[in-house]
Formats: sequence, C-alpha cells, structure tokens
Amino acid sequence: ETNAVKPRDAVISNELRYQVQELPAAANNSFVETAWLSNKLVLSNEDFENVAKLLERKYNVIVYFDNNALTQEHISGVFEKENIAQVLEILKMTTKFSYRINGNTIHLF
Repeated sequence: ETNAVKPRDAVISNELRYQVQELPAAANNSFVETAWLSNKLVLSNEDFENVAKLLERKYNVIVYFDNNALTQEHISGVFEKENIAQVLEILKMTTKFSYRINGNTIHLF
C-alpha cells in the first residue's frame, strides 16, 4: 500500500501538467524586463529570497523561510495564470522544499 496514489496527489498532478524546462535562449533581459506588461512572473536564476519577495507582491502573501538555507536556492521559470499553490508545486519539481499555506501566510521549510 505504500505505492498507492492518494486522491489528493492525483488531483494536484492532473492540475499541474507543466513541463519544467530551461528558459528559452530568447528569454534575455528585454524579455524579462517587459514580461510585467503581460502580468508574467519571469524568474531567471534568481535566489529564492528574491523570488519570495516577488511572490509576496504578485499574490499578496507573506513568505517566511523556516529553513534559511532555502533563501540561497536558485530558481528559474515563467508563471502567468498559476495561483500561488500551483507556483509552489511547480517550484518543488526543481527545488527541494516543503511549504504550508495558512491564509495569506506561507511557511517554506
């Protein structure tokens, strides 16, 4: 039974049919600088501490690092219509961390 898929996990994996990939070569500084015009969140090898600040602004949340080592993890990706839980699930695909959401407060550990 240890290999049984929990229904909740199946729902999350069905909702998150994303492919984690490198930013395309065209994702140069001008792309990053103009992305905000279309409400995109573009992360290009940013440290998690800066990413948390961007997430706080975009999603009106407060992010706490319960594990300070996570602040130096580097993150890349492009997000547009994802909600905060989806963003965190996608980030977990490439960065080892856990999170807890309580209202508009997020704890990363």
